[in-house]
Amino acid sequence: RHLQAVARLPEVKVIEVVDPSPAALELGRERLSEVSERSPSTTVRWLSSLQEATAGGELCIDATLARGRCQRVREVAEGLGYSSFLLEKVVSQSVREMEDLAEFFRGKAINAWVNCKGRASRFHLRARKHIDPGEPVIFNVVGGNHGLATNGIHAVDLFTFYDGTRSIESA
Repeated sequence: RHLQAVARLPEVKVIEVVDPSPAALELGRERLSEVSERSPSTTVRWLSSLQEATAGGELCIDATLARGRCQRVREVAEGLGYSSFLLEKVVSQSVREMEDLAEFFRGKAINAWVNCKGRASRFHLRARKHIDPGEPVIFNVVGGNHGLATNGIHAVDLFTFYDGTRSIESA
């Protein structure tokens, strides 16, 4: 879906999709063909390894599985010179790995965002304007087992958006 969104942007001139799996690349081609408002000035390159990718790109979107993501992001930053990343949640499989990646980003002045888009919706932006920052935020979320981890991450992100807190501690 990231590919579909980026392919609509007229300011994007080149997209490189890297995946060692031919089936995944084919799925990407299929998903791209579903985009009717695609920018005609955008070229898409389908690559099977990072070694084929062009150095110095402006943004790397890593939407693969979390396992190995932190190492892969380091490889892209160091080997290809990328300095901006959009990462899919869950970013990593361990807190230590996440902390190490955050330290790496700070040391290299790398920008990184995690795909938690709920706070950007018009509804949440409008709703937050009506919350008194001096009052407690009562925030309820109901869900099931399907998507529990990722939905939980989105819920926590929205809570911090509304509450303004920079950290949450479990009791």
